[in-house]
Amino acid sequence: MQAKIKAISIHAFRGIPDLEIELDGKNLLIGGENGTGKSSIVDAVEFFFRGTLPNFEGKGAQALSLHRDIPHKDFKDDDVSIRIVFNPRTISLLRTFREPPIPSKQFDEYFKVAQRGNFILRRSQILKFIVCSPADRYKAIASILGLEQLDDVELALKHARDQLEGHLKSIENQKGEIYDEISKLVNEKITNNDDILLSLNKRAQEVNVPVIKSLDELKGLSENMLEHMTTAKDPALLTELEGIQEHLSNPIIDDKFIEQLKRFYDSVLSFLQDSTKLKELTKGELLERGKRPLKRVIMVSAHSASSISTGQNY
Repeated sequence: MQAKIKAISIHAFRGIPDLEIELDGKNLLIGGENGTGKSSIVDAVEFFFRGTLPNFEGKGAQALSLHRDIPHKDFKDDDVSIRIVFNPRTISLLRTFREPPIPSKQFDEYFKVAQRGNFILRRSQILKFIVCSPADRYKAIASILGLEQLDDVELALKHARDQLEGHLKSIENQKGEIYDEISKLVNEKITNNDDILLSLNKRAQEVNVPVIKSLDELKGLSENMLEHMTTAKDPALLTELEGIQEHLSNPIIDDKFIEQLKRFYDSVLSFLQDSTKLKELTKGELLERGKRPLKRVIMVSAHSASSISTGQNY
């Protein structure tokens, strides 16, 4: 069941000495003049979940201090406390300046999501989103949804794809050279391992040597086979077998390994294709879907500003 905020209690936090808000799971629209503590309420909720605020992170934050700038001017950092009561079951969690809340498993996911850093959609972000280019708009949405890592994964996979593609081409070239050498040995055109087996068995039948069932039998050149070849007194066949055995010891000629490598390469290509589809969804349908809530935010903001100027209360 989805958790909703029932009540918020803020003490000694930024511009708020003491404040109790009863929500009972409903939406909250805050209006007021500058400096009346609207942002402090929003910051208190973010601080409750994250233990920090965007203003105190990144470039330009060196001059700010959580110990100095988070507590209300009339209090110390030890006085800071934010308590949020959740529905259902009226679960109460407390954050002080030094101690984070201890959430149950029911709330673990909320705190994990909050740590991504995009907890509050602020007015400055909305305005920047409206005026930015489509590419920057995509980056903003990717950041909010945690898709930035997808770009890093995609770049790494593209690099792996290029390396695999080059490796496979190199293997194919080396296999071609090996088959050319075996073709010279048996005086027949050899293009794959089946051709090798067929050619050897033709020669084996001519000199009454047992048929070879697989090329794996050649890798060891067993004593039994050597005995048959000696009895047959066919030095040419022995030379062919020894030459082929030497080439087969090369891992490049291992079809199973090459097949596994190709399957991995195909998996990388498939993942990259899926990644491209996801990014297209993000750029296209997701941006289109995002217009509706964004328009609603703009309309609510405009209506709120108009109501404040005419003295209406919510």
